[in-house]
Amino acid sequence: MKDEDAEDAKEASVGACWAEPFRDRAVRLEDARDGLDRERTRVMIDVDNLTYTLPCAFLLQRLGADELELLSAGTPLAEIDDAGTIGIRSEWRGLTPDFQINRPLSQGESKQWGWFQFMRHAAREGFQPNEIWTLSSDAAVVGKVRAQLEVNVSLTPFLHLCHHQPQYIVPAPTVSLSRHFGERYWLESRYRLMAIPAAVWVRGQADKEHPEGEMELFPAWLPGPGDADTTFFPVFFRDSNDPYLEPRPGRISEQLPRPTENGEYQFFLRWPDGRKEFVHTERVHGRRGPTARFVATLDARGWLTIHRGDPPYWKASSLEGVQEHAGAVFRVEMEPGVRHLKDSWDPYNESPDDGLSP
Repeated sequence: MKDEDAEDAKEASVGACWAEPFRDRAVRLEDARDGLDRERTRVMIDVDNLTYTLPCAFLLQRLGADELELLSAGTPLAEIDDAGTIGIRSEWRGLTPDFQINRPLSQGESKQWGWFQFMRHAAREGFQPNEIWTLSSDAAVVGKVRAQLEVNVSLTPFLHLCHHQPQYIVPAPTVSLSRHFGERYWLESRYRLMAIPAAVWVRGQADKEHPEGEMELFPAWLPGPGDADTTFFPVFFRDSNDPYLEPRPGRISEQLPRPTENGEYQFFLRWPDGRKEFVHTERVHGRRGPTARFVATLDARGWLTIHRGDPPYWKASSLEGVQEHAGAVFRVEMEPGVRHLKDSWDPYNESPDDGLSP
């Protein structure tokens, strides 16, 4: 990204951040009528038409000057959960004992933005981490806990921690597709579909990427003999936080197009012969501005569910919970950064520029 582009992105994000608290505390027009009758002025601030973008990159600091970019400057921010939190999440990466995130300032210079040491946090919890967290002494076994960086619109860094693949809580469907496929594709003994003979589509608002407002959510699935469900359903869903319930395989769609002007999505099946079969109309609630984001999930039972933001993780309440339950996700705010870091800084010849000296 060019410097001027990054600066424009930063200004837009800062402007949106500044305006949003004013908008969120403002009274509605009908509640302001008394003041208007007394010839007072009310300013209505609308930030729903502003696009939030990440004003800077975030780097994972590794050995020496080796840095891995986790999040890129200028990336659009959008809702990441059903509470409407605006932010962004990185890909999952292996957790290191000292997980440090830097924010680049200029060429060769960056600022420590957040850090996390799981041994320090484990000591606070009073439990002893086992071998899943670190390399073995002979480096033959790597740590199995992974981390995902989350940054919200105020640029506060959080980490999600998980042992193996994260699992999700999807308790109830928006609509069940199994009845549209018939008994031929249903395996009662396992209470799940044996195949999905038609592609699942959604229709929302037309835009540049979706000229007709239509998008394929999930393709048809006709497995061969011996094909595992997980070839089509790569993630796992749970009905609740109960760790003793068996998870079920599923998959998550790409972001849906925006809903129609009245907030609706229409779901339909597209059969191999081109025939369309209407399935369901769903009206979403809450804000529907540029940062609104919806995705769909589909599980092996044929349960289709619509989510605002990402589907919620199966939550762990501690690091010990991550250790005890593979797939559970613990969210923790990172410790704040303390100084500017320069790759060229020599501790024997000069003092570090900690941003506090004149």
